[in-house]
Amino acid sequence: KLGKMAAVMKWFTLLLLAEIAEGSFPPSGAVWKPVSGSWNTPVLQADPSSWEHSAVQEPQVVWQAESKKLRMWYRGAGWGAPSGVGVADSTDGGKTWTKYAGNPVYVGADAVSADCAGQPWVYKENTNGSFKYWLYTTNNHPPRTCVASSTDGLHWTNASNTSKSVVPLPSVGRLFGNRAVWKEDDGSWKMLQELGTTSGVWEIFYYEGTSPLSWTIANNGQPLIQLQRHPHGMFGGVHIATVEGVYTPKDPSTGLYNVWFHAGSTGGNLPTDIYHATSPNLLNWTVTPAGPVLSHQGTGSFAFDQVADPSPLIADGTAFLAYDGDDNRQGAKVHAGIGMGMAVVQK
Repeated sequence: KLGKMAAVMKWFTLLLLAEIAEGSFPPSGAVWKPVSGSWNTPVLQADPSSWEHSAVQEPQVVWQAESKKLRMWYRGAGWGAPSGVGVADSTDGGKTWTKYAGNPVYVGADAVSADCAGQPWVYKENTNGSFKYWLYTTNNHPPRTCVASSTDGLHWTNASNTSKSVVPLPSVGRLFGNRAVWKEDDGSWKMLQELGTTSGVWEIFYYEGTSPLSWTIANNGQPLIQLQRHPHGMFGGVHIATVEGVYTPKDPSTGLYNVWFHAGSTGGNLPTDIYHATSPNLLNWTVTPAGPVLSHQGTGSFAFDQVADPSPLIADGTAFLAYDGDDNRQGAKVHAGIGMGMAVVQK
């Protein structure tokens, strides 16, 4: 009996450890299901009568442990209208969202341009228990990356206030896109930055920083080509995971960097699917699994030809993947960035 009890206890311990491990970092090969119940239904849409005009896109969702809610920073408008950064919260696991009454919370870096609020990325820096938020945004007229800071993620003060970009373009770079930014334990800063390039497609580049405002390009100014899924295909929209509200670029169980990104499923910039990759050093990458972790949905879905800009997270022990779904068909009633989707691991 003691032997049988020991075996049962061992099985229970292994099961418990497996459950803990499952909820400790977003999985790479999971089966996802839409929190809304349908892949055709976005969880967040633009209000065409507001500053958002016809597009909401580029979500970043982070669990707020203190208030037990999901918080989303996102880009509203664009596509011919000045962009702004919006905030929305969810208390039901991402099924419904309440937009912040003070939106847009950020609209640009200075008087040089009224539009430096595209492709937002928010990083919450912890310095000896003191928190500060950093917001990175993009303007492409002229091409530049802007930075703002905040103590609450809602009210922002410009940290970059000149027409010169905080992030330099490499010789092959033409436009700034999405990015992931974080601070390492040794105090150094890292950035994976999507750029429009002379190749005609979007590609991801690696930058190193000595502060939130000081960056140099690494990898000899060349794209991280191992992330490309098809010859002459784009790869961008890169994100790292957050775990219970903490930015976690490495999987604690493997020590490898993990990213989620979208890439062209053929040559060119469209259509796109979402992929996952790992690296020991941010230079050498392995896409795993080899195929998409989430695919565009086709006819009938707001994600007709794009699922993009993935935001992976663990919130209260559950794995989620936020993304935007796009319809880029000429003449379509909706267009790129029309809605936000939210998926949860299917159990």
